[in-house]
Amino acid sequence: MSVMVVDTNVAIVANGQCDHADWKCQLACVKKLEEVVKQKKIAIDDKGLILKEYSGYLNHSGEPSVGDKFYKHVFNNQYTKKYCVRVSIHPVADSFQEFPKSPDLQDFDKSDRKFVAVALAAGRSVPILNATDSDWVNYKKALVAAGVSVVQLCPHMYANSE
Repeated sequence: MSVMVVDTNVAIVANGQCDHADWKCQLACVKKLEEVVKQKKIAIDDKGLILKEYSGYLNHSGEPSVGDKFYKHVFNNQYTKKYCVRVSIHPVADSFQEFPKSPDLQDFDKSDRKFVAVALAAGRSVPILNATDSDWVNYKKALVAAGVSVVQLCPHMYANSE
């Protein structure tokens, strides 16, 4: 079973709570989250930083939408190895020891660094899912050079950025 890191924006878009995401993007996020819940493992940090971020945007009851259902699944199964991979990450100032030291990433969004740290701590083949966050597109070259793979669920939104 393959492992993935899921940026919060994917669940937000799946819930239909992102004004700048079109229906095509929302549908891609819904389908991917349903696939992840059924067929993949989700990588999260042992500090609870990803779950804390999810909790600020998603409903723990699992309702009313797919993003909420995803959050409930991850929360309820965070210690179940069949569904989740918990990795240790090490905060340092406003970043993480695991975050690449590349000068090309020095301005990368500090709130998204935990996703990079988790992906790298979980294994270099662990991709990060993104829907609408432009940082993942703007820093693609530097992220790839650092061994970070990002799956763009809504590439049509950034057709002119790449």
